Amino acid sequence: MRTIEGSIEVPVGVARRVYGRMVVEVRDVSRADAPSLVVAEDARDDVVVDPGEPLRFALQVPDVEPGRSLSLRVHVSCDGSPGVKRGDLLTTASHPIPPRGDRSSLRVPVKVV
Repeated sequence: MRTIEGSIEVPVGVARRVYGRMVVEVRDVSRADAPSLVVAEDARDDVVVDPGEPLRFALQVPDVEPGRSLSLRVHVSCDGSPGVKRGDLLTTASHPIPPRGDRSSLRVPVKVV
């Protein structure tokens, strides 16, 4: 196991509020013909979000075989439900994670849906 840590960059225009749930996942996205698989997850309820203030995260992620592709996904849900809806914060770009070794100071921007 290794540690992947960093911060979620909240857009400046977001109003300060409590979001129902924040989920940070590392997914195996190696296969284009199959759904991605969650290999690590950090989930928290009742997360206070301040505009322009980062949200810290840390995940324990297994090493994977060379040639596998891992990517980080963030979903901060207004009401805590798993579905993405208007007002949620979400990653909209790929954030690759190397197959081996720790990673710190990862900066992950999210956008308002």
